[in-house]
Amino acid sequence: LGGGGGGGGGAPKGPPPPPVDETEFEGKLRRFHESRGGHLKIPVFCRGPLDLAKVFNEVRKRDGYEEVCRHKRWMDVCRTLGKNLSGQTSAGFQMRRNYETCLLEYEKHCREAQEEFEAGGGGGGGGGGADENMEV
Repeated sequence: LGGGGGGGGGAPKGPPPPPVDETEFEGKLRRFHESRGGHLKIPVFCRGPLDLAKVFNEVRKRDGYEEVCRHKRWMDVCRTLGKNLSGQTSAGFQMRRNYETCLLEYEKHCREAQEEFEAGGGGGGGGGGADENMEV
């Protein structure tokens, strides 16, 4: 998985955030959607349930939704799932739609929480970033 260069402009980006804990991710994501008056429906992708934690981690590794869109990396994200994509001409488009529906607002929420955490001088102690430790 060769990473490309960073995006253009803006503040310099640090290392990618630590991966989310896949065992707790779906519960946190469900609570997030419920707190906003919605509910989470796991999409089907290539005839099976989409692994939202894996997708979220892969997009974060690529600096988030905006960068994946800017550099047209949705098919790269699809390939990390280990599915047979032959004949799936719109897999990248579908992955982007699934991300926008299920994960984009959560990504923004986590980014804002991380920025608040860093601005507040948080960071002592151990473990992941604010999105790992926050309860929704």
